[in-house]
Amino acid sequence: MSSVPPKNNSENESKVLRVEVVNGPMDGLVHFTTEGVMLIGRGPECDLSLDMDPDVAEKHARLWLLNGLVWIEDLGSKAGTWIGSESLQGKLPVSAGVVFCAGNTLLEIIADDGSEV
Repeated sequence: MSSVPPKNNSENESKVLRVEVVNGPMDGLVHFTTEGVMLIGRGPECDLSLDMDPDVAEKHARLWLLNGLVWIEDLGSKAGTWIGSESLQGKLPVSAGVVFCAGNTLLEIIADDGSEV
């Protein structure tokens, strides 16, 4: 069972977590949060709702900031979360510019200043 990353801890308060859909049914959508945590999925409680992709789970993946790193975790989705040809297992730190797949949607993590790395 995965633990929920804390919201608004002192390490993350000044950081923006930004993701762009780069391919898929919602291509071009950009979402950001200053909360330090982003829940991705089809469900109404998700920060980034990918409701036009039927292969995305209700709660598909989570991104969060911790000690200057972006972490990603699949939340047990049937289709999985993929980075390149590797299925994400557990939690993984990633950097800006990383592209990952949830369902049929490709997403890119964007640097805090809005520029791609």
